Amino acid sequence: MTTSHHIAVHRLIAAHAAAGGMIAPGTDGAIGRAQCHFERAGDARAVALLGKTNVALFRLRQALRDGDGAEAAAQRKALTTLADQWREHTPLFQVAQLFPAEGNA
Repeated sequence: MTTSHHIAVHRLIAAHAAAGGMIAPGTDGAIGRAQCHFERAGDARAVALLGKTNVALFRLRQALRDGDGAEAAAQRKALTTLADQWREHTPLFQVAQLFPAEGNA
């Protein structure tokens, strides 16, 4: 089973909201591929959420580069909010994949 764009994007956003390090390699490409997918599908809400995610990731990258801990924390908080909004946008039949299996939490 391949991972859907909904699941992949949520995992990326949630990981960067919680992580203490730099932006993972490949993040921008994954977000861009998802944007193309949802734009072709005509999903304006997903495209808007991905646009906000791009901005938050850009600002986080800049804050980390500049050593601005307060701004990095603000962008991680924004990413947490975006992860919540993205989860709400995920089709119901895929939501279970966003949570760890019992015993793996």
